[in-house]
Amino acid sequence: MIFERSRILVVEDDPTSLRMLAEILRHEHELIIATNCNDALKLLAEKPDLILLDLYLGESKGIEVLSRVKADPELQDIPVLCVTSSTETNDIEEAFHFGAVDYITKPYNEIILQSKVNTFLDLSRKTALLHEQANTDALTGLSNRRQLDAQLPQLWLRMADEAKPMAAIMIDLDDFKGVNDYFGHPVGDATIKFVGSTLAQCVDPFSDLVFRIGGDEFVVLLPGVDFSGALKLGETIREKVEVSSLDMLPSAGEEGGFRLSGIEITVSIGIASALAIKTVSPLLLIEKADAALYQAKEAGRNTVYPKSEPKRMEATAPDSSSLS
Repeated sequence: MIFERSRILVVEDDPTSLRMLAEILRHEHELIIATNCNDALKLLAEKPDLILLDLYLGESKGIEVLSRVKADPELQDIPVLCVTSSTETNDIEEAFHFGAVDYITKPYNEIILQSKVNTFLDLSRKTALLHEQANTDALTGLSNRRQLDAQLPQLWLRMADEAKPMAAIMIDLDDFKGVNDYFGHPVGDATIKFVGSTLAQCVDPFSDLVFRIGGDEFVVLLPGVDFSGALKLGETIREKVEVSSLDMLPSAGEEGGFRLSGIEITVSIGIASALAIKTVSPLLLIEKADAALYQAKEAGRNTVYPKSEPKRMEATAPDSSSLS
């Protein structure tokens, strides 16, 4: 099995130490070099797999980089291995306090360095895999309800900072219980996968987010999108599912195929959009979309509701759990 080369951000200002590090690590890893705190902070945008951080950088202290990494939710899981030539324990204790995983002393011992780097890279990969599994729906590969709960308040606050709207689309399969009862759960699972795949094809992969939140229900978050944009996408999704549903599975007779005589898959869709405001809970957006979905079901299913923009959401005190 071939693995991608890990990216290590090396923050070191001593030329001799840098040459030694490069000789030891460059054959198995991609090295990103910073010789001061400012450059290191800029290079954090490269999202390295591990940071090898000298605690003494001229007049600066590497602890500044460490504290910045651990304060950023998008970076805090990156393991930071600190380097010191001092025999004082105060700096090491401070590094551990801010979240360093371990330390190594100069001059470098090649075996110890490689062992610690490989150990924490392996741990980082396993942590990332566990995180992905915990936040991904196993059947469709989409993000799950846990991810919706985590990303909704973050997106809402970002849109509020940019004074932009945000839309939510709720999608629910029509008579999904009938599909399971008549065709069986294997066809039901394939139907869920088909709808999830259709949603992923319809949205903008660079901005929109799709979630399966349970059973046959999905949510799409559209940052920066107003009501008309959400309505247009909702209609696109509804039409795409209806037109494609008869051909979504292998026909009878193919190996592993299913008998699909008479099966029709449609979805009901509820949409809501609002200008993001920090004093309004983002959960209200989801509640409005969910209420609209109920109206779509009441209107006969296989429809998008509402067809015209309703009144704007009134400001309410934000739910503290949704904005944390």
